[in-house]
Amino acid sequence: MGVMNTGKRDGVTVSDSGQMFARFFAEVTLEAKRLQLELSADPMTLEDIERQVLKLLGHGAGLFLTGLIAQCMKQPEFQARTEEVRKEYAVPLKSAEDRQIQVRLANGFTCFATTRYCAPIRKHGDHSKIPGPF
Repeated sequence: MGVMNTGKRDGVTVSDSGQMFARFFAEVTLEAKRLQLELSADPMTLEDIERQVLKLLGHGAGLFLTGLIAQCMKQPEFQARTEEVRKEYAVPLKSAEDRQIQVRLANGFTCFATTRYCAPIRKHGDHSKIPGPF
């Protein structure tokens, strides 16, 4: 539990926001050179370059936020809280198992989080509706 990946399900494992900021800085440095050449060659491309910059900065925000989430998920308090929620849920839940989910952040950035999933405990033949987001 507590593993974040970028790019694809088995992509780069994220350790913290510093790692993601460094990755973003490297990407921005390369892109800035390309954008500067493009703008110098044709100042009329400013509007298009502005859109590219906004998209690039949104990508950076997604990387940085993914790093923050990764740091948070590794904290003992976070891990303890997940177990507390499982024990206090409205219906009995099975023990947690790791499951990877795709997370789409507000700016469209996609990452993958390995989280703990606790399925509801059902008695054989019980098809009643279970409260919650199932």
